[in-house]
Amino acid sequence: MSTPARGAPAWSAGPAEPPGGPGQSAGAGRTAPVTGAHVLATRRTGTARASGRGWLRLVSPLLALGAWQVLSSTGILPPSRLASPASIAHTAYTLIVSDSPTYGTLQASVLVSLGRWGIGFSLGTAIAVLLAVATGLSRIAEAALDPIVQALRSVPLLGVLRLGVVTSLLALVVGEQINANAGLGFMITQAEQFLQNNVIVVTLIVYAILGLAADALVRLLARRALRWRHDFA
Repeated sequence: MSTPARGAPAWSAGPAEPPGGPGQSAGAGRTAPVTGAHVLATRRTGTARASGRGWLRLVSPLLALGAWQVLSSTGILPPSRLASPASIAHTAYTLIVSDSPTYGTLQASVLVSLGRWGIGFSLGTAIAVLLAVATGLSRIAEAALDPIVQALRSVPLLGVLRLGVVTSLLALVVGEQINANAGLGFMITQAEQFLQNNVIVVTLIVYAILGLAADALVRLLARRALRWRHDFA
């Protein structure tokens, strides 16, 4: 039985392997720190994806309009049921350039409706802010309003800024149809009496455009206000 040479270890071992297995460096198994460049690259990637989705939001309505026009031109969709996009565009142009004794001008009706919507939405927002301040400063108000506030906390904040804008427009349609002598809702009521479906569709399209514009504005403001949140970006 041989003995190991003097000064040599009793056993032989190769070079120690780094953590994580062979072929990996000592720092390969560690999590790379999040740097500013990484956050910037992530934000740019998110912006590029949002831009791509923006194109889809534009293309899909155009495809729907094209299919609508084809169905109207081929007679599958008769004018008695729904006017064609070309007829609706001509009606909208006529309502803009001429002052009809029945409807007035389209732009005047839009301004009236926007004025009512702005006043109502501003009052609602002001009341909500005042109630929030009262809840924070008064124990009595807190006890009375805290259950409602806690229930509303489960609703996402952006869902409330966006849902409130669109819901207020829907309420405006109903209100103007019930009791108004001007505005888009008034135009719908008058068009129903004269069986002018093309005018009704024009006003509904205007409402849809206003809703999309308001929603886009809220989304833009939210992105600007929450740019400091990396998870939101």
